[in-house]
Amino acid sequence: MIMLPKKNTYDLPEGGYRSILKDAFIVRQSEYGKGEDVLRLVFQITSLEHPRYNYLAGKNYKMSDPGKIGNDLDAWIGDELLKLLNEKGGITIEAIETLIGSEADIEIVLIYNDDHETAFRHIVRILPPGTLVDDDQLRAAA
Repeated sequence: MIMLPKKNTYDLPEGGYRSILKDAFIVRQSEYGKGEDVLRLVFQITSLEHPRYNYLAGKNYKMSDPGKIGNDLDAWIGDELLKLLNEKGGITIEAIETLIGSEADIEIVLIYNDDHETAFRHIVRILPPGTLVDDDQLRAAA
């Protein structure tokens, strides 16, 4: 038997999903001719299995607006966030990378725009596992 590698796709329906943080990295994003560093979190969906695809969802955070990543991390890991902060109350990419492999429930909404053929998938919430998807739903998906 030949096992075919799975392809990655961000093409997900709207809803709540169990996931794991697959990657966290800084990327330069160009908007309106200005480049700005953004933190990108990529989640792999574990509550939706497919023989040919790995379902992914990503969220970007502007470095100039640290409140958004702080709010999402606080909602997701709660007091564990305190262990990741440095003495000045900041967080490094290396500290965020320690979360790779951690479970989270995420909620995705679709945003439609006439300028694009497909809807934009927006992660609106990142929460502790079991908040949006319970274990019974995971067993049913398997």
